Amino acid sequence: MTLGRLASPLALVGLLAWMGWQLGDRQADDATERLAGQSAGYYLSGARLTEYDQDGTVRLSLSASRASQAEPGGRVAFSTVAVRFAGGTGGPWSLEADRGWAWPDTERVELEGDVVMQSLRQPLAQEATVRTPRLTLLVAQRLATSDAPVSLDFGRHQLDAVGLRADLARETLRLESMVNGRFTP
Repeated sequence: MTLGRLASPLALVGLLAWMGWQLGDRQADDATERLAGQSAGYYLSGARLTEYDQDGTVRLSLSASRASQAEPGGRVAFSTVAVRFAGGTGGPWSLEADRGWAWPDTERVELEGDVVMQSLRQPLAQEATVRTPRLTLLVAQRLATSDAPVSLDFGRHQLDAVGLRADLARETLRLESMVNGRFTP
C-alpha cells in the first residue's frame, strides 16, 4: 500500500473525528445553556423542619429521610415523612406517610402513600387511627382533609368512607360519603 492510497482514508477518518468533536462540543454548550436557565435547588438527607407559632411554640415539626426542592420558592418534596402537629386545644397529632410536599410558607402540607394520622393527646378514651392514601394538612386552619378512601379505627370498631374533614383543634372528624362501619362488641 502506498502513502497516497493511505492518506485519503486517513483524511476521511480525521474529518469525521473533527466533525464528531464539533458536534459533541455544540451539544455540551446547549446542555450548559439549558442548565444555566434552571436553578440548582437542593437535596437533603435526614431533613428536619420546625415551624413556630407567633408566641414561639412549635406548631409543626416535620422529619423526612430525604428532602429536595427543584427551584427556589417551589414546593419541597419529602420521602418517608413524619409530622408532629400541634392541633391547638385538642393536643398534638402524629401523621406519617411514604412521601409528602410542603410549600415554602408551610401553610399546606400534602401527604401521600399509606398516610396514618393519630392523636397524641393523653389520656384517650379510645385510640383512633385514620388511614388514607392521601391527605392535605392546612396548617393555619388546623384542618386535615382528604377526598380519597378513608379507614377510621377506634378501639375494636372500624368505619370506612370516602373523604374526610378533620378539625384538629376541636377534635372533630366528619366522614364525607359512602360510610360503612363495623362495630365489635
